[in-house]
Amino acid sequence: VLVATPPSAYADGESYAAEIVQATKLCEKCFVMISSGGVYAEDQGGICNENSQVTTGPRSEKLLMAEKAALKVGAVIRLAGLYTLDRGAHVFWYSKTTVDANPDSLVNLLHYDDAATATVNALEGRAVQSDLLLIADGNPRS
Repeated sequence: VLVATPPSAYADGESYAAEIVQATKLCEKCFVMISSGGVYAEDQGGICNENSQVTTGPRSEKLLMAEKAALKVGAVIRLAGLYTLDRGAHVFWYSKTTVDANPDSLVNLLHYDDAATATVNALEGRAVQSDLLLIADGNPRS
């Protein structure tokens, strides 16, 4: 079972998590929930991994509640900033003539094709119960 439902589709974290719990009941072999790397507290361009501190706030709390339910029976993959050739953070940054930010800060992106590959790998059993994986392309940009 693959769950890729945005938290914005639910009024609160409880109803979002309840939907995930219902989806887990359909699981016979493999359960994977797609989540977001946006739950991490790091926002100054530093490095983060699966164990990094998470942030609080309505959106993050919805995701974290749903992830907790998903991890009981399967895996959660948190995707870094998704992009295509003409959509993503790079389009925003390239449109600026000057960026008021630390030049040493990093942003890690993930192409939609790579996100799909990671999802398929997780569904094929490469991710197991209680796995929480941050998926990024491994090439941070400054």
